[in-house]
Amino acid sequence: MHLQFRKLYTKVLLDNVNKGLIPFLEHVAEQGSVVDLQDSFKRHIYDAACTIATGYNPSNTLSVNFLENPFIGGIGDAGEAMLSRHILQEDYGSCNDG
Repeated sequence: MHLQFRKLYTKVLLDNVNKGLIPFLEHVAEQGSVVDLQDSFKRHIYDAACTIATGYNPSNTLSVNFLENPFIGGIGDAGEAMLSRHILQEDYGSCNDG
């Protein structure tokens, strides 16, 4: 991994944890609310990915409102597809029976 990218990646993740995830979890704990942690972490990763890819976070999906964002599910689906295709390398057979 390129050194400059590694520095950017580290800075973005630390900023998102310190300015997004921790305050969110503190608020939830103070309110005594129940949240879906898997969804919360997906939103955290989505926000970090947007920041790394574009330089800013246009949606800040990790908030107490849990606003719907159709792209969050898409990111998870794309990750699973990449995992299956490139890591697990499952054999799906040929589309051509000839």
